[in-house]
Amino acid sequence: MTVLLAQYRECSAAHIHFMTLIWQVPAVTVAISGALVAVTYAYNVPDGVRAIAALMGTFFLFAMMLAVERYRMFQLRRRRDLAEIEERLAPLARHIAWDGSEIVAEIRRGEFRPSGVYLYRWEGFKVLRAFMFLATVMLLLLAMFAVVDALS
Repeated sequence: MTVLLAQYRECSAAHIHFMTLIWQVPAVTVAISGALVAVTYAYNVPDGVRAIAALMGTFFLFAMMLAVERYRMFQLRRRRDLAEIEERLAPLARHIAWDGSEIVAEIRRGEFRPSGVYLYRWEGFKVLRAFMFLATVMLLLLAMFAVVDALS
C-alpha cells in the first residue's frame, strides 16, 4: 500500500511537471524565434547571415517541437500509470479525472459546471501543436527566402 501511494505521488508530480513544460517550452521558443526573426530581418543584416540565422532558428523551433511532443508522450504515460494505480486503490479512494476528455464528459453529463468561456471543449495541446507546426513552417519559408536572396 505504501509503495503504491509513493508511486502515485511520483507519477502525479511527473504529470504536473510535464504539463508545465508543455506550456512553458513553446512560450519561450516562440519568444526566442520572434526575436531571432526580428534581428535577422533588421536593416543592414547581410543576406548570408540572415539565411544562416533563419535556418538555425528553423532547426531550433523544430527541435523544441519534438521536445514538446516527447513531454506529451511522457505525460500521457504517467497519466496511464495514475489510472492503473487508482484501479488498484479503488476500494480505498475515489477516482480522479486526469484526462481532459474525461472532465469534458463530466461537464456534458452535468456532474461538473465550470464558469467562464466554454473553450474547455478544445484540446489545448492540439492547438499548441498546430501553432508550433505553423511557426516552424513559416520560419522555414523565411529561411528559404533568405537563402534565395543570399544566392541572387
